[in-house]
Amino acid sequence: MIELVSLSGSFNKTSSDCSYHYVSGDQGIIVMRISDNKEVAYATISGINDIISGDSQVFLGTTSGVLYFNKKENWQQQNFQDDVSFHSRFPDLISEEVLSLATDSDHFLLVGTTSGVTLVSGGNYFSSDEFDNVKAVGISEDRRLYYGGDFGLAAKRTTVTGSWTSDYLLDDTTIPPMFPVSAITLTEDNNKRVIAAATDTGVLIIKEEEIVGNSSIIQLLT
Repeated sequence: MIELVSLSGSFNKTSSDCSYHYVSGDQGIIVMRISDNKEVAYATISGINDIISGDSQVFLGTTSGVLYFNKKENWQQQNFQDDVSFHSRFPDLISEEVLSLATDSDHFLLVGTTSGVTLVSGGNYFSSDEFDNVKAVGISEDRRLYYGGDFGLAAKRTTVTGSWTSDYLLDDTTIPPMFPVSAITLTEDNNKRVIAAATDTGVLIIKEEEIVGNSSIIQLLT
C-alpha cells in the first residue's frame, strides 16, 4: 500500500495517463509519478468530487464548479498550487455543484451536477435537467453519452454534423430506475459496447441491447 503524506483526510478518485497518477480527496489533489510512485506535486483544494485526465489537461469536478490544470513534463511544486487555483471555472454549467466528469479530449467534457448534465464542446455549452444528482458520466468512442444516479442509467447520442445544436440529445435510451448507479465504465468486446455500471447492490454488465445477469428484471428500452 502506498501512503500519501502530503495531504491528510480521505481520498476518493484517481485518474491516470502514461506518466502520472492524479489522486483527489477532500483536502485536495496529489500528482504521483508512475515509474517510482513518488509524489511530485500537490495542492489543497476543498470539495473535489471527481477527477479526469484529458489530452493535456486534468479536470477537477468540485462543489464550486470545474477547475483544470495543465499537465507538465517536469512538475515543480512551487508552481503547481497557482496553476490549479487560478484557472477560471467553466461559466455556464447547469449547476456549479459538480458530482462527476468524463472527457475524450481537452475540448469535449461531460459534466454531471446536482441539477442535471452539461456537455461542453469547445466554447459551447448544452445542458439537460432531465435528471438531477448525476453521480456518474461516461463518453463512448462514438461519443454516445451515458449518465447515472439514483434514477438509474441514461444513454444519449450526440449529433456529429460539424456544429452542435440545442437538441444534441437524441435517441433517448433509459434503463428503468431500479438500480441507483454510482459509477460507469465503458469498454468494447467483439465490436459491441459493454457498459459496467456500479450500483448499491452490485454491478450491472450491459452489452449493447442485452443485459447480462438481469435480463428478467431490467430491459433496455429502444
